[in-house]
Parts: sequence; C-alpha cells; structure tokens
Amino acid sequence: MHLLNKMELNISATLLAANKIIAELLDSSSSSEDEEEFAAVLPVLPEQPRNKKFAETVLDTYTEKDFLDNFYISRHSFMYLVRLYSQYCTKGHYQSGGQQAKLEKQMLLYLWFSVNATSFRETAALFEVSLSAIHQTFCRILKFLNAEMLLNTIRLPETNEEKESTANDFENIAGFPNVLGCVARCFLCVKPSSSVHKSDGNQTILLLQAICDAHNRFLDISCENFNHISPASDMLNPLAIGKNLPELCSPHYHLLAENDIWPLNEFVLTPYSDDGTLSDSENTYNSKFRKTCDNSLRTFILLKSRFRQLTKMSDFANVPMMCQFIKSCCVIHNICHNRGDFLNKEMQFDQVDTNMYKYPQANIGENHMLKQLGQIKRNEIKEHLKNLTRN
Repeated sequence: MHLLNKMELNISATLLAANKIIAELLDSSSSSEDEEEFAAVLPVLPEQPRNKKFAETVLDTYTEKDFLDNFYISRHSFMYLVRLYSQYCTKGHYQSGGQQAKLEKQMLLYLWFSVNATSFRETAALFEVSLSAIHQTFCRILKFLNAEMLLNTIRLPETNEEKESTANDFENIAGFPNVLGCVARCFLCVKPSSSVHKSDGNQTILLLQAICDAHNRFLDISCENFNHISPASDMLNPLAIGKNLPELCSPHYHLLAENDIWPLNEFVLTPYSDDGTLSDSENTYNSKFRKTCDNSLRTFILLKSRFRQLTKMSDFANVPMMCQFIKSCCVIHNICHNRGDFLNKEMQFDQVDTNMYKYPQANIGENHMLKQLGQIKRNEIKEHLKNLTRN
C-alpha cells in the first residue's frame, strides 16, 4: 500500500510538471528565445502573399480586358463614372469618408450587382460589406444616376444640326428619310420577394418604353408597372412622344412606331396594315420601315445583355425602385456607347421579349385631320422609297 501511494505521488508530480511546461509553451508572452527554438524545429514554408480583397484585386491587378469582360464597361468609363459620382457626393454633402478608394469600391459594387444575376447578400459577401451598407450605396448611386445623369445622358435631338445628324444616321440604314427616332418597347418579368406587388400569378411585369436612335442609344425612356396600365390610359405620356410632337418634329421630321404602339399621324409614321393586298411600293415601304426599326430594337438586346440583373431584380423592395434601376441601366448603357464600350457577340443575348403580352391600345383621342396628314406624308415617303429602289 505504501509503495502504491508513492507511485501515485510520482505520477501526480509528473503530470504537474508536464502541465507547467505546456502552459509555458502556450503562454502568449513567451520570449523571443522560445520562438527561436520553435523556429528551429518547424519546417520552413514559403512566404504566402496577402490575400487581397475582391475590390482591391480588381482595381490593382485586372487588365483592361479583364475589367471589360467582368464588368461590361471599360476601366476608363468606370473612372469617368467615379469622377462624376465623386463630384455628386461632394455636392450632396457625402464627402465625410468619401475618399477616392471608397467611391471606387462603391461604384464597383454597384456595377457588379448590375451586370450579374446575383443578390444583395452575395454581393455583400464578395465585397465584405454589410447589407445595410449595400442598401445605402445602392440608393445613393441610384439617385446619382437618375437625378444627376439621366437628363444629360438620355436626350432627344434639339437643335437643327442634331436633328439633321440623327436623321442622316437613320437614312443610312435603309434609306428611310427624316427619322428622329424609333419608338419601341420591352417587357421585363420579375419574380419578386413577398414584399413586392405581384401580378400575373407570381410575376411583376414591367414595361420599358423608349425612343431609340440609329446607334442603339436611348433618346427618351419611361418605365411602368404593366399591370397598372389600363386601356383607357395614355401610356406614352411619360415619353416625349406624348408631350410636344410639333416642337420635337419641327420642321419636317417624324418618329417611327408600330400600329399597336401609336396611331398614324403627321409626326409618327406607322407601317401599312398588311391585309394581303399591299402593293409592291407599300411592301417596300414596310420592309424599309421594319429594317430601320429593327436596328433600334437591338438596343434592348444590348441593354439586357450588359445588365443581367434585369433578368432577375428579385431583391428590390418595390416596383418604383425596380423602375429606377432600369433607368439607371439605360444611363450607363448610353455612357458606354458614347465612349465606345461595345459588347462582343459572345456577351450578347439572341433576343428580347417585345410582344409577350397583350398590349392595350393607347387612347390619345385620335385626330382624323392628323391621321390624314400622316397618310399623306406616308404616301410621299412610299413614293420616295419606290424611286430609290428603281434607281
């Protein structure tokens, strides 16, 4: 028994000594001599580079091609946006903490979300920011693009020189003369969260209407909840087409629109209704009309190809915010085109939904005199195009 007690004491003493040694080894205040001893027995590993954050990696290491391939905008155009955004933030008293690097990261975050069918949560994780920070940044840039940039970036030709240049660009497509723009539409379907108004089962349908030029740029836009449009409403009032057509089309210009978008009048020309009895000259007119308009319709294809978020938009709190986001995409789209940032074919969608839903006829109180003037003008252009074909 006495021998057993002695052995237990020895074991206890050994355990106490071992615990003391372990405690000393784990002590955070261990001496540099101890660190050197550990270094002597540990394997020597190659030095690992610091793991850069995503925004830093993009800004510091992405080539021009990498940047364009991932953000669908050139670095030069990105910095142009940042510069204007910085001026806006200074004017809007956001300068506290509005350093250049921070503003670059904010714009980068906004663009990443816009060009990908991603979510706010995934974007927040990628850029290592909170959801509340995402919301603040997003709302601020939305306001910047809609309140500050839209009127300067999306505008109809005003001077005679601008109108003549625009009309010449359209005439070069198919010979159709004196065109200031093509009126077109695009439907965007959203499966929103439960907090957003739903229609048509579980979808919200947004209607983007626009006047486009010959270079796939937006000249005027409006965005509305399609299910809130009634047949009795004047749908195109938000566009310039519903405001002051005589002034817009002075002295001899016109817009092109399909029959179900806008009735024929002196300022808006439509195709001949095809009942199977059209003459050769009427068919020629319709062919050149549609070739001219098809080029403008491609504007929507390019818009949805650049901004893949337009195919999702399920994170938005409400329909008005969705419409603001759509308009902001149109603004950046125009900036990219004005600065030569074009998408290659691999980046483009093949088609865009333009006639998915029954579209109520606009109620504008058709003026028979204006319709007669439109018929006269359309017949004159028909004869002009007929003569061009002969020559």
